[in-house]
Amino acid sequence: MEPPKSLQTQLLDLVRQKIPPKASLAHELAETLHISMDSAYRRIRDKTLLSLDESVTIAKAYDISLDNLGNVNPNVIPFHFKGLDYNLNKMEDYLKSVLKQFELSDPFSNQRVILAFKDLPIFHLFQFPELAAFRLFFWKKTIYALPDFKDAQFSVDGISELNLQLGELVHLKYADLHSVEIWCDEMINSVINPVWYYWESGIFKTKEDAILICEKLLELLVHLEDQVARGRKFSIKKPREGKPNFEVYYNEVTIATNMIFISNEEKETLYLVQGALDYLYTDNGPFCKQIKSYLETLIQKSTRMSME
Repeated sequence: MEPPKSLQTQLLDLVRQKIPPKASLAHELAETLHISMDSAYRRIRDKTLLSLDESVTIAKAYDISLDNLGNVNPNVIPFHFKGLDYNLNKMEDYLKSVLKQFELSDPFSNQRVILAFKDLPIFHLFQFPELAAFRLFFWKKTIYALPDFKDAQFSVDGISELNLQLGELVHLKYADLHSVEIWCDEMINSVINPVWYYWESGIFKTKEDAILICEKLLELLVHLEDQVARGRKFSIKKPREGKPNFEVYYNEVTIATNMIFISNEEKETLYLVQGALDYLYTDNGPFCKQIKSYLETLIQKSTRMSME
């Protein structure tokens, strides 16, 4: 029986999970703590103990909760939070944070990604700039009630080029991942209902804008149907052949919340979407195990839509 790992080793193992697969832990440690490579290696080998200040610096730099070490209290589950107007000031910051999370996932590793969504995943929208513009406008005006949008009307020109570029990168990263997804009726309604509400409320700047959004929404639904039928994800701009990586299941029961569950040989991570864009994530072992069991049960009670 192997002896239990020291708290220092556990902390550095968590850092390994936070950096790209080919990155050097010693180099990361040296850069973060401003120490030599030799000093970094001594800490990795447990020859030199990390000071309390160094441990806190590492935890802050890599979004690690020290509560995860040593199973201090199984009744306390630490979550990290990313949210607009909290620690993400602009839409660009939000998209960059999502992109960073995807970049930490290796599409060629033996990992499993399960998505259960009651809202249409944002990843699909950036293939259609007009839909992305509409969705972001809706969130800012109606969900977040930002003061600058109080009296604003929607126009398809309301999205920045930088947001589009970042959004497209997010979609490409998502398309590379093999995902198992659970959908419900509410997911499509989450896109259709705001369009109808804005039309009834006179928030569209022109009739042409409203018609264009409806046309693009139809294109999106046709594209989703095509991907589900083929059992693989791809950009509408660059249809390509490839290995199946898209398992979609239909569940007649409304899904409680939007979540993404990622598991591999090293750890399991759960992402919970809070509101429109904000999200929480945790890699707490017992909690992730419970959610994994729930999602697998949900899959068993759902109907497979994608190609066998």
